[in-house]
Amino acid sequence: MNAKDEKFNDLRRQAEGMVAGGAGADIRPEDPAVILHELEVHQIELQLQNEELIRAQQELQQAREDYFALFELAPVGYLTLNGKMLITRANLAASSLLRVERRFLLNSGFSRFVSRADYGHFRALFLAAGADGVPVSCELALALPGAVQPVHVKLECAALRQAGNDETEYRLAITDISEIQQAKLALQQAHAELERRVAERTRDLKQANLQLLASEEKFRTVADYTCECEYWLDGAGKYLYISPSCEKISGYTPEEFMADPHLFLAVVHPEDREKAMQHRTEELLDKELAGFDLRLIHKNGSLLWISHVCQPVYNREGKFIGRRGSHINITVRKKFEAELQQAHAELESRVKERTRELEETNVALTVLLRKRAEDRLALEGRILANIADLVEPYLDKLENSPLTAAQKNLVFILRENLAELVSPFSRNIAVKFGRLTPAETQVANLVKLGKKTKDIAQLLNLSPGTIDIHRKNIRKKLGLTHQGANLQSALASHHAGSGAMPPAEEPEKNG
Repeated sequence: MNAKDEKFNDLRRQAEGMVAGGAGADIRPEDPAVILHELEVHQIELQLQNEELIRAQQELQQAREDYFALFELAPVGYLTLNGKMLITRANLAASSLLRVERRFLLNSGFSRFVSRADYGHFRALFLAAGADGVPVSCELALALPGAVQPVHVKLECAALRQAGNDETEYRLAITDISEIQQAKLALQQAHAELERRVAERTRDLKQANLQLLASEEKFRTVADYTCECEYWLDGAGKYLYISPSCEKISGYTPEEFMADPHLFLAVVHPEDREKAMQHRTEELLDKELAGFDLRLIHKNGSLLWISHVCQPVYNREGKFIGRRGSHINITVRKKFEAELQQAHAELESRVKERTRELEETNVALTVLLRKRAEDRLALEGRILANIADLVEPYLDKLENSPLTAAQKNLVFILRENLAELVSPFSRNIAVKFGRLTPAETQVANLVKLGKKTKDIAQLLNLSPGTIDIHRKNIRKKLGLTHQGANLQSALASHHAGSGAMPPAEEPEKNG
């Protein structure tokens, strides 16, 4: 009898018991009451079965929710592989860890994620997994899509035989241990470095111990003949040791400091005493303290500066047992710092004074340059006025006199050249014409004035061929050899300071 039949018989007995509680004991099978009794029993049995079914459905729903929480939402990746190492089931954590969507994981081989170096370990894992469900585990590296470095994981595998067939499926639990591997590697490196340092430190300590044990005199030499005042306080603030150098610094012997624990605070300058008292209180605490500078009053009444540093002292068990401190005489350094500060102040004063002198000189130069500019403008004005008063009237008289055509041309040229000399653009012409010979300059001026080759030849008493040679040389020196530019326009543009390209040269009429 299986569990289902046993459950049915149990429900049957419960129903009969419930009906029997309200029926008589003397019922015959052929009696209609028997039939009614059977119907009542069957009805109660159905109700019990319905209640059992509802309870089973609730348990099944709870089991599904538990399964979703335990499998789908687990922080560990779970996979189910068939005998061919194909993935048949995967939870969300496994999909996230393998960096592949779950729909692409199903029916794909898991071995493609295993690095080549660890493939043998992967095969050995499945060979070691028996069919009894006992898990086996190993650690290996996975080569995941898009990952620069392999991801180290721990695989736990359990082989289970499916009910009804002889096929075996494998349940894999995948845990990302990359951080653990990195931590292990870092721990190993740190451990190796620590071992090296410990060995080195141990060697140094052994050597130091041997030296200390061999010669107590060397220890005393180091302790008693230091340049700084060294001291050792116990946890209650009592002096355990003070080096003899304290007398050289403060004028008081170690015995005097040992006899009077408050002597040090008494020799501190009144303005620094409150800070020294606060520090002495903190010296009794187990913590690191920052160093500081303070002033002392020597036994002979002179003032000196010391630099104080200290650190806590611990025994072998790590318990705080006091403090070691040093007093360094820095009076000379403080003196140099004061002198340096004074020199810096004097330098700043000199820089400010020199800056003021330079500013005054700059103002004077500005005024001088402004005066020079005004003088230049006045000179130009006088030159223009002199030309207008002393030269132009005579040119007007010459133009109104009976002159030949050649003489009129000369007067015209003289007036134009005079206008060019006083023109603000004459500097541009001088730069451009600086490479021309005097004869070429004359020809260039006449060409600029619109004179033809024949007219220029008559004015200069030269042949037209010579004028043509001068024109070619002028074009060459002005960079117009390979350009179809009009020479007169080019010369006019240079005169006006225009950067526009002159128009193409037109052939001369009448030579």
